[in-house]
Amino acid sequence: MVVITHATALLSFIACVQAAALTTRNAGAPIPGYGVEEIKWSLPATQDGKAASFHGTVQNVTAQLVKLNPSWKDSVKRSIPSRLVARAEWNVNCNPGHGWDYANTGVIRDGINHLRSLPAADHPQNGPGPGNCGRVSCSYDSAIWWCNDHTEAFAVNGWDAIAEGAQRIVDHCINPNGNTGGQAFNADNWNVVVRKDNC
Repeated sequence: MVVITHATALLSFIACVQAAALTTRNAGAPIPGYGVEEIKWSLPATQDGKAASFHGTVQNVTAQLVKLNPSWKDSVKRSIPSRLVARAEWNVNCNPGHGWDYANTGVIRDGINHLRSLPAADHPQNGPGPGNCGRVSCSYDSAIWWCNDHTEAFAVNGWDAIAEGAQRIVDHCINPNGNTGGQAFNADNWNVVVRKDNC
């Protein structure tokens, strides 16, 4: 008979968090000369709404949360208030000239939806820039990066803001094969990159 204690479950969860952090650390910068930042996530992890901190992509963090609390997705969906997000001013560059390969558009749309499903109350943080980026979504070799061009640490008003930048790229930057990629610059001195990546 196997007995799983709270301590055993906690140690298993910590190992998952560390593995996800290593995945993010090993990601190369999305743009030559830019830095890579581990994005900090603070999300409600239990049914009582207590937040926990995580690092990694939205896919890594969601997997960790579901492992910790199998009903996490259902409880979060019930707790997310409906919200209207102001349309920010964006400058989209579909050919930034960094030699990127295009990402799978469907996978990027899934990443956008994943980011938009997160609680609005969370304020994603990125370390000091300029040119400091964190990979917030990556699956099937298709990534969404969030880059801070402020000289100090910076937080945006929810994951939906980052998803909006990626959506602008999808809306404006589709190649003849139906794939997407580019860079969307927000008027508030940060940007989003969509590109092919290793994940």
